[in-house]
Amino acid sequence: MQQTITELKAAKPKAELLQIFKENENTQEKIKTITGRTLHGRLCQTVQATIKYEPYLVREEREVEKLAKYQEMLLPASFDYIDMQGLSKELQQKLSKVRPATIAQASVISGMTPAALSFLILQVKLLEKNR
Repeated sequence: MQQTITELKAAKPKAELLQIFKENENTQEKIKTITGRTLHGRLCQTVQATIKYEPYLVREEREVEKLAKYQEMLLPASFDYIDMQGLSKELQQKLSKVRPATIAQASVISGMTPAALSFLILQVKLLEKNR
């Protein structure tokens, strides 16, 4: 399977592959036309899904790496979460109640999203920059 994916990527630019596999029709024929390989059933679907969703997976991996880098970042005790317009009201309330000391502690709060964690990291960086 990985060899087929490698051959597809070598034969066509990413944007063209995404366009080719955008729809679920004739996937086996498309792969055979590009690589000369005949794949059946589940393997064909796996190759298509890998190509189709790779950009999203890469972006998620970068987000996870970024969050791992900032796990020990301290959140100021003075943060007024209620006035943070980039957070949902629910998260504003939860953060105000829990008062996490680090990004790692904030990440385990129910309802916390990667976007909200990125927002908190940005707020800390802005605060540090303005000091």
